[in-house]
This record gives sequence, structure tokens and C-alpha cells, in this order.
Amino acid sequence: MKLYDLVISKRKLFFLFILLVMPIVGYAGDKALERTERKGFMVGFGAGGGGAHLRSSNDRGLFISDFKVGGGVSEKIILMYESTINRMKGDVVVYSYFSSQFFLVDNFYLRPGVGLSAGTVNDEVFLIDIGFGAGMAAGYEWRLLKRFALSPEARFDYVRLGNGYNYYSYGI
Repeated sequence: MKLYDLVISKRKLFFLFILLVMPIVGYAGDKALERTERKGFMVGFGAGGGGAHLRSSNDRGLFISDFKVGGGVSEKIILMYESTINRMKGDVVVYSYFSSQFFLVDNFYLRPGVGLSAGTVNDEVFLIDIGFGAGMAAGYEWRLLKRFALSPEARFDYVRLGNGYNYYSYGI
């Protein structure tokens, strides 16, 4: 067995360990902090990966990063401003939403949002012609500490960029 194969197998074991242990830790922490309220100021950030479709091209891989700021108006509703940057090879698409996160059952949530979009596609900048963006996310919130939660989610976003470019992305 080569060193490279050994490193790859250790990474696979590490990720398998994380996938098996995190739900158990999250469940235990969630039950211990079940009464913590979601009311008040909130800041969030995320990173992930997915795919994107731009114009008539094939789907491409992308890196997703986002930033959220807002506040909980009740235990079941959080209102927020959300800004997302999607990076693909040679292209960057930026969009911002106003969104509402609704907790439907326990800690499972849906987050629809609408807002503005701008982006660069093949070195063309579309800052003058602002577009439209809409998105939907679904996820589950694990409260790990009193004021900290881990929330993996699946998302789908649609953006109408300047010059008629349609763009959609999906990711985790």
C-alpha cells in the first residue's frame, strides 16, 4: 500500500467517523438545550459545495459561501438578510436575499427568500443591470451550545443576471 492510498483511507475513515458521531452528539446536545429560545439577534455563515448551470452550459461544480444576519421574532420564525457568493472556474455570481426561516417540526426548517443579484460571467461585470434572485433551503438545526447551532441544509437558488443570463445553483 502506498503512502497516498493510506492518507486517502485515513480521510475516508475520518469522514465516516464524523458522519456517524455528529448526529449522536447533535441529538444529545439538542435534547439538553431544547428550551433555548431563538428570539433575538442572529449572525450566521456557511460554506459548502454543489453544482450550477449558467446559460446553456453543462452543470459545473462550485464553492458556495454565505453570510446571514437577522433576528428571531418568535421560536418558529427568523427574519434575515442573506448574501451568497458562488465561485466557479472563471465565474463568480453574487446575490442577496431577504428571507424568512420557518421551523416546521422540531428543528427542521424551510427558508424561502427573494432579492437582488449581480455577478461576473467570463469577465463581464453586471453591476449596472441588477437582476432578480430567489432561493429555497431546507435543513435541520442542531443546537450544540446555548448560542451556537450547526445547521446542515440543502439549497436551490435561481438568479436572473443582467443581459438575460439565467443561472441556477444547488448545493449542500
